Amino acid sequence: MHAHGRMHEYLNTEQAGGLAMLVAATVWLASFAWPALGSWVVLILGLALLAAFALNGQVGFLIPGAIVTALGTGVLLAVNLDDMVAGAAVLLTLAVGFAAIWVITRAAALPEHHFWPLIPAAIQNPRSGDSSRMGIQSGVMSKAPAQPRR
Repeated sequence: MHAHGRMHEYLNTEQAGGLAMLVAATVWLASFAWPALGSWVVLILGLALLAAFALNGQVGFLIPGAIVTALGTGVLLAVNLDDMVAGAAVLLTLAVGFAAIWVITRAAALPEHHFWPLIPAAIQNPRSGDSSRMGIQSGVMSKAPAQPRR
């Protein structure tokens, strides 16, 4: 760590962002040849953003990286779960992603460490039928029912 709380910068911001987008675009293009790879695109984009954070130390890569990685994990879980549980899994992983932002900024002693990521992490309600299908009905996966089962 540098004296002002920044991590070492192995790549500048443009290089780190470009590398993350190159990885994501490569996986997206590969998903046309191998359709099963499609459900992994969101997770791999998130991991690429987290790698950019690790190489650059800019919190601007950490925040979307943690959120997108969490959503990608939720999508992968939801593909293999029952419809009503799938939405809850997406929200639960999203909450973990927000909490991870707080944990990582605290552990790395970044000056951008604030409590705000804990607010969306705490308000996710995977038990609610309507809100638990929030990301599912957006087109990422459309196997969730239009109305909650009663």
